[in-house]
Amino acid sequence: MNINKVLFNFIKIAFSIMIVLLLVYAISFFAGKAYRLGYSLFNEESVTKGEGKEVKVVIKSDMSNKEIGELLEKKGLIKNSNLFWIHCEMASLSSKVKPGTYVLNTSMSMDEIINKMIKQNETSEKQIQAQ
Repeated sequence: MNINKVLFNFIKIAFSIMIVLLLVYAISFFAGKAYRLGYSLFNEESVTKGEGKEVKVVIKSDMSNKEIGELLEKKGLIKNSNLFWIHCEMASLSSKVKPGTYVLNTSMSMDEIINKMIKQNETSEKQIQAQ
């Protein structure tokens, strides 16, 4: 009977150690994923170095940030549409990017693309108000 009790305690301890190791692995795995996402989000580089090429993009009024990101990725302006969507959501830019036609460059970073779309709209709105 005493051997059964010792064996049961050994199995219980071994199982507890396996659970702790599994949790440590899971935490480190997801922490690495979160770090890479954050790094990509705040250090997104342009698609091309140097001059790049100009691309005309038409944003329609019914497009969401997710759809805009997918369009920009399809046109070769950004590498990851999900990062664009997350960036817009985190920075509360949902209402600032308005429908319109934009001429963007593949050498622009995601921040530069977003800022150009916002500033172009602010300039257009000021011109409309002045008329």
